[in-house]
Amino acid sequence: MRDTNKDRQAAEGCYLVTGILLEAGMRQSLRVLVMLGDTHAVARIAEDYPDLFKPAVNNDVKFLELPVRHNRLKMVRLLLDLGAGPNSPDDEPWATPLAWAERRGHTEIVNLLKAYGATF
Repeated sequence: MRDTNKDRQAAEGCYLVTGILLEAGMRQSLRVLVMLGDTHAVARIAEDYPDLFKPAVNNDVKFLELPVRHNRLKMVRLLLDLGAGPNSPDDEPWATPLAWAERRGHTEIVNLLKAYGATF
């Protein structure tokens, strides 16, 4: 489950580029699946690698950041249910998932994150 630079660029939000890369045969990394909101694929991966989504494992990957930015409520809920932490001790207050959701007006995600203990 290694992310490449192409995966990282695709996951930053350019759906057109992601589509082109996928058509060209790029493998669908976990990061890209999360960004695209493919909850079924992510749930299947979680069956084989349940600890992958725990805060101690994903601190550097920050899976939760992607669906929050892209307003993927179902994916945010799935990741939280799988154990992804709503807070990262390394994030500046303006860069937390909660701050992103509030700034982008994703009210349902804000409420969900708060229900899971998210803070600034």
